[in-house]
Amino acid sequence: MKRIGIVGGGFAGTWAAMSAAATREQQNADDIDITLVSASESLCIRPRLYEAISEDMQVPLRPLLDEIKVGFVHARVDSISGMAVHTSEGALEFDKIILCAGSRMVMPDIDGASEVGFSIDTYQDAERLEAHLNTLDFETVQPACVVVVGASFTGIELVTGLRKRLGDAARLILVDRSEEPGQILGPNVTPHVKNALRDLNIETQLKVGVDTVDPSGIKLTNGKRIETSTVVFATGLAASKLSRDIASAHQIEADGRIEVDAMLRAPGRPNLFAAGDIAPNQASERRRISGAFGPSPPCPNVVAGKKSRSRQRGAQSDTRCGLFMRMYSTGRSSSV
Repeated sequence: MKRIGIVGGGFAGTWAAMSAAATREQQNADDIDITLVSASESLCIRPRLYEAISEDMQVPLRPLLDEIKVGFVHARVDSISGMAVHTSEGALEFDKIILCAGSRMVMPDIDGASEVGFSIDTYQDAERLEAHLNTLDFETVQPACVVVVGASFTGIELVTGLRKRLGDAARLILVDRSEEPGQILGPNVTPHVKNALRDLNIETQLKVGVDTVDPSGIKLTNGKRIETSTVVFATGLAASKLSRDIASAHQIEADGRIEVDAMLRAPGRPNLFAAGDIAPNQASERRRISGAFGPSPPCPNVVAGKKSRSRQRGAQSDTRCGLFMRMYSTGRSSSV
């Protein structure tokens, strides 16, 4: 019996499990066992965490995996050595491993940020922010103020979405070091972002960083202070530290992602693959992509399917895709 182990229960891990199971059935490969290992029993619909929290943002994994005959181990993965996955419930040996351990938001090293700052990195983080927002008064003469730090995908979706959630009276401010909001998204996108922020009456503080945060306000690097009890950070992601277990330092990027080839194989590890946020892939000869770090492939299930076929029957498939797109919300009825 050959064993395929999938580390991570996010989108990449779930798609990999579904595609591997589908290919196993198509090929009548009864000699292949597939197991997904995750610290969470639910798939979090992470791209929706900028919205008001709802239970349907958490999808239980067990019913899905049971239906497709994929095993599930509810455990924290601490490390990977060789072809062994070391978990809080013991070690698991596999013939092939797909690392889909994802990413996390990095709270900046700013005084007070970790203690009083908010984020929407996880479902629990979004729940905490929602509970806090429900305590604020946005209907007074001086309504509560919310500051969002970071003007990329998450920050823009969050601050524009807050206008609908909190009403027209709320004071919303977007802070970023760039010269233009959404600058990292490209010159064709920036005008749409600027128009959306203007239409929604969202203030911007650009070309400036955050110096300190305290329970009653935020001080910017230009010396300006903003009185607020709500500072939400959307300041970038770092890949899971498990990347260090399967690649050497020179094969890992600054944000922790593994350099993989077009078949998503880890360097020098023909039986170990990486996908999703933990590993960028070539979208074309010129541009690389990954999950939450940037535009996602249009058909992640197809990519996962190619990986699973290559693992199961030895045929290697190029996972590069020539056309991809990323849609994100800019509030109310607007999107890009």
